[in-house]
Amino acid sequence: MNTTDRRPPEDSTRRIVAYVGVGLVVPLISVLASVIAQVIAWPRLPDRIAVHWNASGEANNFGSPWIPLVMTVVIGLGLPALIVAPNLHPLRSGARGPSFRLVAAIAAATAAGVSYLLAASVVTQTDGQAARPGMMILVMIAVAAVVGVLGWLVIPKDLPRETRAADPLRLGRGEKVVWIGTETISRWFAGIAIAALIFSGVFVVGAAIGGTGGLVSAIVIVIAVVLVIATSVAFHVRIDADGLSVRSILGVPRFHVPADDIERVDVIEIRAIGDFGGYGIRMRGGALGVILRSGPAVEVTRRSNGRRFVVTIGDAGTAAAALATVATAQA
Repeated sequence: MNTTDRRPPEDSTRRIVAYVGVGLVVPLISVLASVIAQVIAWPRLPDRIAVHWNASGEANNFGSPWIPLVMTVVIGLGLPALIVAPNLHPLRSGARGPSFRLVAAIAAATAAGVSYLLAASVVTQTDGQAARPGMMILVMIAVAAVVGVLGWLVIPKDLPRETRAADPLRLGRGEKVVWIGTETISRWFAGIAIAALIFSGVFVVGAAIGGTGGLVSAIVIVIAVVLVIATSVAFHVRIDADGLSVRSILGVPRFHVPADDIERVDVIEIRAIGDFGGYGIRMRGGALGVILRSGPAVEVTRRSNGRRFVVTIGDAGTAAAALATVATAQA
């Protein structure tokens, strides 16, 4: 009953090529252009140039022309390497979702804007001239906005996800269906949660050593972290005659879709980051999701408002069939 991504191979290839072009090639070209402009201007620069300005536009820090040159390369190429390159493998594996378009567009916009700003700040200081940071910042914003929007438009939209409606179970006279399960977060998400707990503990110890002044605040922060983790690491899922109920192991938050409000039940394959932008309780494109991992999920379309509710379930096929059964009985 699980579905697969049957997107034509050529469409998937086109998306990957566009993603690489926007998220990696555009930043590389922007950095090269900025570096070339700065190198050409170098012979006409003083030994020390303005590298920082205050709110009034007055230079308040000076340094070597090497500083903006190095910053251009580090920021312009470092950001794409951090947020764009890691997504290439998921894309090749068939991952989809607007998050990929957004990440590539942000990388391209940031690299183009920063590359322009740093190059302009250097070039305008040739022959002892003073830079005008206010105007440069306005142009940088315009450049980043144009490049970001164009980058977003260049990457193809995802084709509609292929789904398959769940088939109701065949029950004998007097039989009822109940499905109960507990879904937990992925190992990757669990590692982040453990790291957050360790960091919180170190934070409290540090506050205690430093005195009682910040101890109360540290404890409050730790309690908040623990509550967030406890309400997102695992969810109990129950399907019965009342419909679909999903609640965290602490009891809150909880979600309920009545059986008589279920229009359609589908089994889908999701990528947590690509489809919902991350893990936990997420909203994306008119859908509310309890996203604990990538993989099979049950998607419910509500009859009352057309909104969708998604919950990742390891045995999504059986759960969807059970839910379709109770929904059919209430129809």
